[in-house]
Amino acid sequence: MYFLDGAYVRLRRAEECLGYLQSLIRDFVNEEYKLVRQIPRLDEYPTDMLLDLISKQSPNIPAEIPVVVGETVYHLRLALNLLANELTVLDSGSTQEDVEFPLLDSPDEFVRWRKTHLKGINELHTAAIERLQPYGTRNWKHPFRLLRQLAEDDQSGGIVLKRQTGCVGSGSEDRAYFDSPDDESADCILIKQHVGERESVHMKFHFTLQIMSKGGLPIMDSLQEIKTKVADTLAQFEPEF
Repeated sequence: MYFLDGAYVRLRRAEECLGYLQSLIRDFVNEEYKLVRQIPRLDEYPTDMLLDLISKQSPNIPAEIPVVVGETVYHLRLALNLLANELTVLDSGSTQEDVEFPLLDSPDEFVRWRKTHLKGINELHTAAIERLQPYGTRNWKHPFRLLRQLAEDDQSGGIVLKRQTGCVGSGSEDRAYFDSPDDESADCILIKQHVGERESVHMKFHFTLQIMSKGGLPIMDSLQEIKTKVADTLAQFEPEF
């Protein structure tokens, strides 16, 4: 594993960034939930207006979150590039310029990429790298495609909030419904009183908040999948060294 030490250092650094990112997102989301629960006269607002109201009162995403996302993506991407570099040394006996691990959509792209960015890597290792490519539309959730998209989104500053509400149960005319146990799977519970023509119905709503990439990827879930795939890829090539 000596030859892959640099790649594993980057992988461990990405894991550290992920742990810190998780705590940053958790703290931010919890603060937003507190704010939501404190909205005065909640019953006065139709449910479809809640998200607009919440977004106007909520703080911006902390500047540190996109920075740590970018750092995590950088370390994961570099781990793969370091693997490719070590393969060139192993196969050709010397370093090569412009070596970069591919994250491509088609075999034609791979053929062109190989000529410029995989010079010195033998046929066996090149074929192994190609088998890892996220070819085709069916692989749109492939971790390496997610990595490429997050890297592109990071360059454009693409971190956004996604807020959603959804009704919990069917409600009740009984005011005690407000005091019943919350659904433990809900991120946040909002309580409203819907006043109809004949009666008032007490209702609960999930309020969920996600940190997403500009391209619509859930940040934490995507990064965890990518980290696992990078770790598996390093482990796959480790016996070659």
